[in-house]
Amino acid sequence: IDKIQNEIDLFKVSECSICILEECQTFLPKTKSLKIFQQNVRSIKRNIDGLLPILIKSNLGWDYIVLTDCWLPSTPYIPIGYNFSATTKNLTQNEGVVVYYRQDLVATIEEPEILDANCLLVKPSNNTIILTIYRPPGYKNIDNFIQSLHNALLKYSSIQNIVVLGDMDIDIGENCKDVSSFTFLEMLALHGILPAHTFPTHSKTCLDHVLLKTKKTAHCLVLQTSLTDHDSVVLYLASWQQTSTPRTKKCIDHVSLSCNLKNSYFNPLYLFQNFHPHSFVLFPTNVHEVSTIVNNLKLNTAAGLDGIPPEILKTNVDTLSDPIAFICNLT
Repeated sequence: IDKIQNEIDLFKVSECSICILEECQTFLPKTKSLKIFQQNVRSIKRNIDGLLPILIKSNLGWDYIVLTDCWLPSTPYIPIGYNFSATTKNLTQNEGVVVYYRQDLVATIEEPEILDANCLLVKPSNNTIILTIYRPPGYKNIDNFIQSLHNALLKYSSIQNIVVLGDMDIDIGENCKDVSSFTFLEMLALHGILPAHTFPTHSKTCLDHVLLKTKKTAHCLVLQTSLTDHDSVVLYLASWQQTSTPRTKKCIDHVSLSCNLKNSYFNPLYLFQNFHPHSFVLFPTNVHEVSTIVNNLKLNTAAGLDGIPPEILKTNVDTLSDPIAFICNLT
């Protein structure tokens, strides 16, 4: 056991620190990174109102927000700008994993079968997977969990970047002498996965893990928050090329629009008889006045209540002046 521990200690897969929320930005790089926030939330319904200020105050624009111990099923609150996925294979009410992910990110999410645990597998790109796990404390024997996780990881041996994170109720702290904890770490080491930190996250134990297989620069922080009796954990994985949804650009086909307007049949409009000669600023308007006003519009003028941009009005002034004048003279 001591040999395994010493060999693992020789490797450093991530920079790691403990800090308060207000200091976290000073520890993290400014380079483009995959940004993950993880928290044991102890009932998402009860504590979401306390979590949101933490996320906002951090001001880091998280790509993924992972919550464990969510007490599902309950309707998860969805932060603005995010989609979400939640586990469905929850045996008791005190279980569940929820993953929020930015709406502009392309990611596939699955729910693999991990014995004695809840798990969502997120695949943000072809060479990266994120296994988000919650293992409830009621399962005292961890052998089933270790073997099941081992079998799941075998399927992804060719993946370059593997992140395993969440509250697994296994103490991997530096002072832990539990044989089962070393068995857990040994299994992960066989897959090239090592702890990004071993700091206490729950009392004096390290239960909220970030475990990594990567050659990229990584930064892991334990944030001393007070939302629950578990601290928050943050991972930055640098040099990250995110797969985003294609950006769309709206444009107006002025040629087709003008053609359609010229071919439009406005005659039904003139069937309205509810007309008052002084309805438009005391005096009736006419086609010439409408044309003059439209032609004098600046292209950078904001659209009016009708939502029609000035460029469209000016381009099609000959077609639109007559129906506009008629509408202006209606009560």
